[in-house]
Amino acid sequence: MKERLFTNWHAMRFLRLALGAFVLYDGFKSHEYLFMFFGAGFMGMSLFNLGCCGPQGCGISESKKSDDLRDDEIVFEEVN
Repeated sequence: MKERLFTNWHAMRFLRLALGAFVLYDGFKSHEYLFMFFGAGFMGMSLFNLGCCGPQGCGISESKKSDDLRDDEIVFEEVN
C-alpha cells in the first residue's frame, strides 16, 4: 500500500489532488454534501493512484491473433 501512496506521482495525479481538495473545501464551506462526496472521491483517486478506467488506463487491448489482420488487395475503380 505504501508503494501506491508514495510512488509514481505525475501531473494528472497532482491535478486530481488539488481539484479534490478544492471541491472538498468548497463543499464544507457551503454545506453541500454532494460536493464533499466528489471532493473525497477525487482525493481518493489521487492518493491511491486509481482511475475510472481500471488498471489498463483506458487502453485498447491489442489482438494477439495474426488471423485478424488481412492482406487482401483493395481494388479501386475510377469514376469520371
